[in-house]
Amino acid sequence: MSDQSFLRVVYADDQQPPPPPSPGDLSPEVTTLVDFFHRYAWPDVLAAKGDTAATRKDYLKSLEYWTVAVGNPPLAQISKRTCSQYVGKLRLVRYGKQRRLLSPASVHKHYVNIDRLLRMTGPADRQNPAGADVLERPPWLQGPKREHLAPLPPFSLDEIWRWLEVLPKLARPMPKISGYDPVEWWQALILVAYNSSMRSGTLLRIRWEMIKGHLLPLPPEIVKSKQGHLVWLNRAALAALEPLRKPEGLVFGWENWSRGESTFRKHRVRLQKAAGIPCFGLKALRRSFSTECGQINPLAMQLQMGHVGLGMRMAAEHYISAEKVLEEAVEKLPQPGRATQQKFF
Repeated sequence: MSDQSFLRVVYADDQQPPPPPSPGDLSPEVTTLVDFFHRYAWPDVLAAKGDTAATRKDYLKSLEYWTVAVGNPPLAQISKRTCSQYVGKLRLVRYGKQRRLLSPASVHKHYVNIDRLLRMTGPADRQNPAGADVLERPPWLQGPKREHLAPLPPFSLDEIWRWLEVLPKLARPMPKISGYDPVEWWQALILVAYNSSMRSGTLLRIRWEMIKGHLLPLPPEIVKSKQGHLVWLNRAALAALEPLRKPEGLVFGWENWSRGESTFRKHRVRLQKAAGIPCFGLKALRRSFSTECGQINPLAMQLQMGHVGLGMRMAAEHYISAEKVLEEAVEKLPQPGRATQQKFF
C-alpha cells in the first residue's frame, strides 16, 4: 500500500454526486460505503446539521484510504475482517515526497470517520439517531490505540526574529504567487500567523473583503466551525499586511491552496535553515501564540484559536464581549525583535 498511488474513486469536490435516494433505496448488496456517504451520510446527516466543507474533505480522504485498503466492497460484504484490514493498512500509509507515515492522530481521525459511517448504516435508535436501517448489524471497527504525545515546541520570539532577519537577502518569488514582493509576503505571513494563530489552510484563504478594521470574522467555510469564529488583528499584524493591501481578493494571493504545498515547504525550510532555527511548519507559530497569549489572557487565547469548551462557549456566545477581550489581550502580545523597534526592516 505504501507504494500504491491512491485510486480516485470518491467524487471530486467540483463534481456533483447523483441525487440522493431515500435510505430505503440503498441496497446493501449494491451500495458501497462511498455511495452511502454521498447518497445519505453527507446530504442527510452531516451537511444537514451544518458540518463544513473541510469536514467533507476529511471524510473523502478517509474513504480514499478505505478504497485502497479493502477495495470498497458493497455494504453487505463488509465484515469485521474487512475493518481490521483497513485499520492495519492505515498505519502503513505513506504520503508526500518524503514518504512519511501518517501521524497517530491522523490514523485515529480516519478510523473515527469510517467507524461513524459504518454505524450510520445500522438501525436508528437513541444511541444512533442517524441510523439509515440499511444493515441490521453493521460491522464493528476495532480502533487503533491512541497515543497522547507531549505538545511539540513552539518557535521562540528570538527564532521568529531570526527567520525575519534572513528574508531581505534570501526570500525568493514562488511560482504559485505573483505581484508580491517576496520579502513583504513572507514578513506578512509569518507575523500574521503568529499574531492571529490561524492555521495555514485558513490563513491562505482569507480575503480582503473579510477584514473589518481590526476584526476578522472567519466564515464557516474556511474554518472547522459551524458558526465561524472571530479573530482580532492587532497593530503588528495590520502593519505587516499593509504592503500587500489590495481592494479585494485573497490576502496572500495563493489560489487553490493547498496545491503547491510542497513548493511552499521547500522555500520555508530553506529560509529556516539559513536562519538556524527548527524547520517547523506554520503550526509552530500557532503554538507560539498560544504560549504567549495564554500568559496574558487564557480566555482571549482560546477565543482567538477557536478552542472554546462547552462551558466557556456559552459565556463566549451569549455574555462576553469577545471584541473587547481580544483587543486587550492580543494587542499586548510581545513581538519578535527589539521591543522599541516599530519597523521590522
